[in-house]
Amino acid sequence: MKDKVCIVTGSNSGIGNETALALSNLGAKVVMVVRNKERGEKALSEIIKKTGNHNAVLMICDLSSFNSIRR
Repeated sequence: MKDKVCIVTGSNSGIGNETALALSNLGAKVVMVVRNKERGEKALSEIIKKTGNHNAVLMICDLSSFNSIRR
């Protein structure tokens, strides 16, 4: 997965978080899409700390809102 870009929705908790963690462990560039900035930042920090992979980024977006998606 090295140098692959993976977009994971709901990655601040549950299955999304575990998926983002696993992909990060495999060397992927992970785009974490979350609705809550604070929870997302905490999850991002934990993933970087656990994996040492600094190629993860956070995107704040509510996929149920068309206006949020357009931003």
